[in-house]
Amino acid sequence: MIITMVAFTAPLIAQSDSITEVHFIYDDAGNRIEREITYYVVQYKSSTSTEIEEEITSEKGLTVYPNPANHTIFVSLNQEVMEENDRKITIYDNLGKLVSQVLAPQETNQIDVSSLVNGTYILRLTYGNKHKEWIIIKT
Repeated sequence: MIITMVAFTAPLIAQSDSITEVHFIYDDAGNRIEREITYYVVQYKSSTSTEIEEEITSEKGLTVYPNPANHTIFVSLNQEVMEENDRKITIYDNLGKLVSQVLAPQETNQIDVSSLVNGTYILRLTYGNKHKEWIIIKT
């Protein structure tokens, strides 16, 4: 009696271009006697390309740097964000706990991250009723 097992490996990042299917074949004693790998190429089509282009152009000039950072992170705001009166920058740890919150009054804002433990954080810029998020690394 020969047993066949199938394993699928999906990409970790959404909208990747391949999926892998692995077939293992075992003999009666449970020894693997054959392996077959099949690669599938997946193509994604979007009818909303204009929406994506608009989003990219609206974020022009909106940057967070340097990343990774040791002591200070700078957040540069674009015209769309500067037009809003209520602007704030919050930093959350990887468990979602708020670790820092500051107002963003200037076009380029400086945030001291020297007291944070080395690791990964989420920086959220909130302006008006909108927000943008970045993953930042403190080294």
